[in-house]
Formats: sequence, C-alpha cells, structure tokens
Amino acid sequence: MSDPAPDPADLERRLDDVQRTVNRLRVVVAVLVVLVLLPLLAAAVDGLGDASLVVPVVLAVGAVALAYALTSLTA
Repeated sequence: MSDPAPDPADLERRLDDVQRTVNRLRVVVAVLVVLVLLPLLAAAVDGLGDASLVVPVVLAVGAVALAYALTSLTA
C-alpha cells in the first residue's frame, strides 16, 4: 500500500505557516538584540573609556535590528 500524493494546497498552507513562524522568530531575535545585547554593548564600549562611541554604536546596531524585524514582518 502506498501513501496518497500530498495535496498541493495543503503543502502550500504548511509552507505559509513555516514562513510566518520564521518571520516571528526573526522579530523575537531582533527585539532581544535591542533589549538585551544593546545595553551590554553600550556598557562594554563605555567601559573602554571612550563614551563618545556609545551613542552612535547603539543607534547603528538598534537601527539594523529594527530594520531586520520590519522587513521580516512585511516578507
């Protein structure tokens, strides 16, 4: 006995579900970067003694993480 061929519409729905899940995971990772890693990065840069680098570095990394999250939501 062989298994029947999978329904193309069912496969399409499953693929859409997987893509939505991956996009949600991307957003979670981006939010974690912004909330957890950026303060650590700021503290590390500040600990080096050159506080003038803190703001540009934090803003650049935050902008990249948020842009990544937004592109994931619209994909």
